[in-house]
Amino acid sequence: MEHESHGALGIIFKRFIGFIVLIIFLIVANILVKYVNNSVYTNVIGFFNSVIALFIILLFIGTINEILWSLNFPFNLIAPVTGAILSIFIVDFFYRLWQLVQSYADIHVELPMAIIYPFVFVVVLVLGYLSLLARGTKTSEEWREHMKKEKSELKREMKSIRPDKERHRGKDKVTWEDVGEEFKFALFNLGVSINKALERRREKIGRKKDKKK
Repeated sequence: MEHESHGALGIIFKRFIGFIVLIIFLIVANILVKYVNNSVYTNVIGFFNSVIALFIILLFIGTINEILWSLNFPFNLIAPVTGAILSIFIVDFFYRLWQLVQSYADIHVELPMAIIYPFVFVVVLVLGYLSLLARGTKTSEEWREHMKKEKSELKREMKSIRPDKERHRGKDKVTWEDVGEEFKFALFNLGVSINKALERRREKIGRKKDKKK
């Protein structure tokens, strides 16, 4: 439990620092609005100012979601639910961003958000519980370590298989020289066959002439 509390504090600190950096960036960008005489820049900064509340929600739910995923079973059972809720707000942010893009580009595409929101929620929820089933009783850190080991073992197996494949390729490899030799041999056989056929034809003609005499 002590390790989990340290992990939770680390997640909160990391998220908080990220949010502070974002706020500093927005403050600087808002100051520059006075000096940058560009309507597009002003509107983009205005857009980010309007979604500050959404960023706070994303920070709050995202932090809780990451903490829940870092816990052991069964305390992480609600993690897929928070992940699915988080995905809805992420989709909402990109939808608002898409509307901003449409206002400047000559594009008018109405997205079926009434279908997209529930679809994303269900997909993320199902994938979340499938991930929990795959993880079993492992924490997120233990699962990452496990996956790293699996990948390294798979790479080793692939490296051991590759030389055998190259050996087989070396044995079965057909070069252009081989193709040329085979082609020459085929032409030679064809010439011999034609010569034999012509000789037989001449012999038959010669016999017929002898019979007539």
